[in-house]
Amino acid sequence: MPGERTAAYYGERAAGGTGLIIAELTAVRPGSIWSPMGLGLWDDVFISGWRKVVDTIHSHNGKAAIQLGDQGRSLSSQVTGMQPVAPSAVPCRAIQEVPHEMSRDEVYRFIDDLSQQRKGLSGLDLMPSRSTYAWIPGRRPLCRAWPTNGPTNLGALSWAG
Repeated sequence: MPGERTAAYYGERAAGGTGLIIAELTAVRPGSIWSPMGLGLWDDVFISGWRKVVDTIHSHNGKAAIQLGDQGRSLSSQVTGMQPVAPSAVPCRAIQEVPHEMSRDEVYRFIDDLSQQRKGLSGLDLMPSRSTYAWIPGRRPLCRAWPTNGPTNLGALSWAG
């Protein structure tokens, strides 16, 4: 949960003259937090914490951004308490847990949710999304978590190019 500690951390960087502060990967759904200390923005409960972070960065004339993402199949239910989700039911080589294969409707809902992630409410200046290797919405048909792992996007998103 972002708050005073997160605001102080990023405020130090902004005070040093950094023009754009991009906060670390921020989970877009409850099951996508990559660690117990991970940040999120899928519910209004996060807004006041992010507001503190954004206001602190803005007080130093910096711009504030967060990097939205979902690590998809590279997550573990042992950390999140939820089955990982991914475009295909292909396990990450490092985790070896078969993710739930997203349907086409789930993929569209995810993309819509990602695009609506409370930007105006939190006062952020920019919200890029991280879409690489095993992560959602890393949706190229040859999306790979490891160079030797082969194609991993075989399901609902196999139409993406």
